[in-house]
Amino acid sequence: YQEEKARGEHRVHECQTPVYLWVEVDQGKVHIHADVPPESPTVRGFISLLARNLDGAAPAEVAQIPDDLLDQLGLSETLGMTRTQGLTAILYRIKRSVANAA
Repeated sequence: YQEEKARGEHRVHECQTPVYLWVEVDQGKVHIHADVPPESPTVRGFISLLARNLDGAAPAEVAQIPDDLLDQLGLSETLGMTRTQGLTAILYRIKRSVANAA
């Protein structure tokens, strides 16, 4: 992972925080690995929740996650526009990567 990170691969550019995201589908199960700096606890927490809850999930389960998840959780107003856009981009990246790998 570190070599790919050093080359800038797997970066979620839409997020202001330097987030690197690796998504794999192995034998029909999703696996997510992320690298997020510790000084970004909100982003780390969001990715951690996604990774823990989606690890081992089927691609179809990931596809069912609503695109407006943050709105449905009532977090968009609290987080602000910029952070919401970044976190939404992370969710889109996960969903797109899973769809492409499945």
